[in-house]
Amino acid sequence: MVSGDAIWIEVSLDEQMLYVYQGSEIISAYRVSTGRPGTSRRISMETRKGVYRMYALYKSYPMWGRDWWCPDVPYAMFFHHEFAIHGAYWHNDFGTPVSHGCVNMAEMDAAEVFA
Repeated sequence: MVSGDAIWIEVSLDEQMLYVYQGSEIISAYRVSTGRPGTSRRISMETRKGVYRMYALYKSYPMWGRDWWCPDVPYAMFFHHEFAIHGAYWHNDFGTPVSHGCVNMAEMDAAEVFA
């Protein structure tokens, strides 16, 4: 928990929810899709656990992997190496782990969190 009026985010992997707090009060909540369990060759597909600071924010950012490409991923908020919270225009299965490790959100929800 963060003291004062600081704004911070909590992602619940069990609930597949993202909570936005101001101090100790939840000010909004969103259904998300985190990384699916298991690994893909050398790369773990599970969402990283821990406490992080956002280190880069992009209104639009290209993302790719060994066998996939998503140009113009909206509202990318990077928190750990290549892992980000971002909008997902390629699925609507929020509430189920489906990503390659990022935290996927509906585009409108990601825009709100980005702001």
